[in-house]
Amino acid sequence: MPTTTAAFQIEPLEPRVLLSAGGPIAEFDDPTPPGVTLVFDADNPIDYRDAAGRLVSVSLKGEGLGNLAMPIDPGAPPTVWLDGTTTDSQLTIRTRGNHHTPLAGLRIADPIGQIRAKTTDLVGDANLDAIQRLELGDIVNSVLTIEADNDEDIDARRGLTITLGSATDASLTTDHKIKSLTATQWVGLDELDDTIDAPAIERLFVRGLRRLGIDGDFNAALSLTGAGMDERDALLRLARIAGDVTGTNWSVPGRVDRVQINGTAADTQLTFDSLRALKITRADTLTLAAGTVGTILSNDWLDGRIEAESVNSIRTAAVKRHDLDGDLSADLALGVAGDQGGNHKARTVGSVNVAGDVIDAVWSILGKAGVLNIRGDVAGLEVGGPSHIARLALGDVESASVSAERIAAVQAVRWLSGDLTAGYVGLLRTVGNHREAKLGDFGAALALTSTFAGGPVLGAALIAGSILAPNWTLEGTVNRIKTARIAQEFEGVFDGLVRNFQVITDMAGTFDFKQLGKLDVGGDIEDAFVTIRESIRRFDLDGVLSDLSRFNLPDLDDIEDIFDEIEDFFDDDRFDLF
Repeated sequence: MPTTTAAFQIEPLEPRVLLSAGGPIAEFDDPTPPGVTLVFDADNPIDYRDAAGRLVSVSLKGEGLGNLAMPIDPGAPPTVWLDGTTTDSQLTIRTRGNHHTPLAGLRIADPIGQIRAKTTDLVGDANLDAIQRLELGDIVNSVLTIEADNDEDIDARRGLTITLGSATDASLTTDHKIKSLTATQWVGLDELDDTIDAPAIERLFVRGLRRLGIDGDFNAALSLTGAGMDERDALLRLARIAGDVTGTNWSVPGRVDRVQINGTAADTQLTFDSLRALKITRADTLTLAAGTVGTILSNDWLDGRIEAESVNSIRTAAVKRHDLDGDLSADLALGVAGDQGGNHKARTVGSVNVAGDVIDAVWSILGKAGVLNIRGDVAGLEVGGPSHIARLALGDVESASVSAERIAAVQAVRWLSGDLTAGYVGLLRTVGNHREAKLGDFGAALALTSTFAGGPVLGAALIAGSILAPNWTLEGTVNRIKTARIAQEFEGVFDGLVRNFQVITDMAGTFDFKQLGKLDVGGDIEDAFVTIRESIRRFDLDGVLSDLSRFNLPDLDDIEDIFDEIEDFFDDDRFDLF
């Protein structure tokens, strides 16, 4: 018949060794023989030798009775059972010289205060009741389960403190709130998913160990349920990962305060109700999905997606000595999808500041955006949806498509292709970069349509280089357009008053003006076709009007005064009145 305790059943392993109280129960010069079971309690600690001949000491403080069973197979590690412990009990396992020793399993049927076994490597499963502090060495191919039979045994306010070495192919499940979970690394080498399931974690530290070449990677799936937690409490206060986070999902249906990943996050999804701060060195195919987000800081975010109802700040910073350029090529989906009502007018993103490049990214923003600033190169960027952008600042733009209701200011080094669509733009400016021989050309299509008839659509367009070959359609009042040159392929329709149109050097292309205040051309007009439908007040030409250029002009009383610098105006077949 098996020997039975009050809480669980122990299979008989012979011989059992129990000596008198007051000293080690058993000590062997050679590895403890297979099949021996050593019994210990607070008055009777035990010493044994593991398969490698290391001396191991096991002791128990407080209530409880323990059994350490050596398996039948020679060389296999033992298993420890405990019964009758209380929250004042403490299990301690030590090895001389801090050498590590393996343990095949750990079973504790009743609550216990502490387990201190930092040189004990768990190579099997562990099942524990309520506990306050757990220290183990490495855990390998292990499922660590900490679940209290009685909810009253859990001190939810204090939480559980767990300190581990390296966790490999290991999972943790607990109904305790975890006050602190610390590990050297948590990695998976087999095809099974490693998981950590808990109501909440105050602090998660994966530290690495440089002297052993351990970077501190973390590949476990993290699921925090919030069970039993106050809704005002953070379910994850701080997570700090020294290495990489790869191929995993974090799910936290509540508030997350701070997450810091010092390595690379790849093929990973982070899903939170809210997030105060995320700091990550490098992201590659990382998806962040959250409600409200405070700040996001990364040195490179190469692929992936950021989804949020609102974000205060997204920023990248370059670290050239580590080949981190500050790029951000993640897609953005900010705002409440499908909501064109009240939230559509709310501030969705405070600022996006990118130190490096943005390549092939889609930024969907519902609501208002503050500053969108990209210092590097831009290619394949799409920005759409915002009701208002306070400032859009771009570096050298190969191609970009931007759509918004209103944009206070747009600036780029140059903008070679794409399109800009809005109801109003306060300032459109290209500045060039003479050190790199970039003259500030603008080659994007421009479509500005006022939300009310006759309203302004453009405060000023100041193009340092040439306006290239796009189509411009401006349906409303324009205060000023100034450019160095206009290419022959340009086509523009200005269905409103243009108060001042200035070309520093040569002008070509096709123009259809409804009303023109002043046309000022500092160079030649070459192969241009200009129509002015209703009125023009002044025309200044410092260069030559080519024979192939033509003007269609309204039949106005003061038309001779407007063009008085051109001799024989009415006899010139380049000018037609209608």
